[in-house]
Amino acid sequence: DVGLILTEANIYIQLGEKQRYKELVSEALEKDPNNAVLYYNLGVVNADQGDSASARTFYEKAIALDVRRFADTQNSPRRVIASVALNAQ
Repeated sequence: DVGLILTEANIYIQLGEKQRYKELVSEALEKDPNNAVLYYNLGVVNADQGDSASARTFYEKAIALDVRRFADTQNSPRRVIASVALNAQ
């Protein structure tokens, strides 16, 4: 059940165990591969860990799946992608 996996993932992110969080969210994506929010969340965690390339990939996937959800938000993946690109230079 995706809900149970995400409940467990949220516990791990609160504990600061980002690697385990990423593993669980990836598991949830296997069951719900069109969940744009999960891709976005993986982008956030990867960016936080300094993995700009993976973060960008996850943000782009989130946009591709649900462009409307992210079009006008302050933390739009497009803005974050631009920021990640600048920080990588």
